[in-house]
Amino acid sequence: MYSIAFARVHGPTWARLEQLALKRVRSGRESEEFVALYKEVTGHLAYLRAEGAPSADVREVSRILALARGSLTSAKSSSLRGLAQFFGRELPRAFFRVRWWAAGFAVLTLALAVTTALYLSTHPQAFAALGSEADLAHVAKVEFSSYYTEHAHSDFSAIVWTNNAWIALVSVGAGFTGVFPVYMIWQNAVNVGAMGAIMAHFGELPTFFWLIIPHGLLELTAIFFAAGAGFKLFWTILAPGPFPRAVAFAREGKQTLLVGFGLVGVLGLSALVEGFVTPSSLPPVVKVVIGALALGAFVVWYEVGGRRAKAPDEPILYAA
Repeated sequence: MYSIAFARVHGPTWARLEQLALKRVRSGRESEEFVALYKEVTGHLAYLRAEGAPSADVREVSRILALARGSLTSAKSSSLRGLAQFFGRELPRAFFRVRWWAAGFAVLTLALAVTTALYLSTHPQAFAALGSEADLAHVAKVEFSSYYTEHAHSDFSAIVWTNNAWIALVSVGAGFTGVFPVYMIWQNAVNVGAMGAIMAHFGELPTFFWLIIPHGLLELTAIFFAAGAGFKLFWTILAPGPFPRAVAFAREGKQTLLVGFGLVGVLGLSALVEGFVTPSSLPPVVKVVIGALALGAFVVWYEVGGRRAKAPDEPILYAA
């Protein structure tokens, strides 16, 4: 009789646990209630077994607990699926949205670098302003190459990663000004063009390309994306589209932050290439192939993931 009374008193609790276990989506309050009831009913089952309750009651409570346990396991799987969706769709989608802005800054960089190199190579007075002949010769024949070998591989990778990630994050964060992304690209392009002119002047142009291409393919692409995402945020202020300016800025800001987060990982990969592949004894062609594979993996990641996230039946966590 006592077990019957116990079942009557706690029956509604068991029914409520079963009801929550069968729900595919639970609110925050329901999730808290679900976990609390699961713990409580687990105690009920232990009590029923200790008191020698009828097997029908034990089986019923065991069934409900098994159902609840399966729901909890499913929730953990859903969290893993959510993580996979973030890195497999939402994050690449943020890059996918700004790919043409990044391409624009890539064209601008190439144009500025080539123009700077040609100007310095054809204007001796401008070239001489860079430094003395002896100092520039030392840069071309010694310093440029030794830059990649003067530190241990791991230390060099960490230094490069920290520096590049900081520049990219500042570009993304200060992008709303519209000034810093352009300034960063301009400065980087002029420096590359000037160094190319110096290396060419002393017959070291092949060394220049063999040393910067392996890691530069991915590193520069990441910088282009940083500038593109930051400038797109600035452009949203000027042309907010169908949304109020504040709303459009907030929506675009979420995407910009995602790009900044992703660039930390992308630049980490390029730093590994720069720290371990560029200064290695591998044949130059092999180094370039490794760099191209790293860039290719990044492009495939954001192209495939970005296009999948655009499908009509896919949930978009961060609206464009």
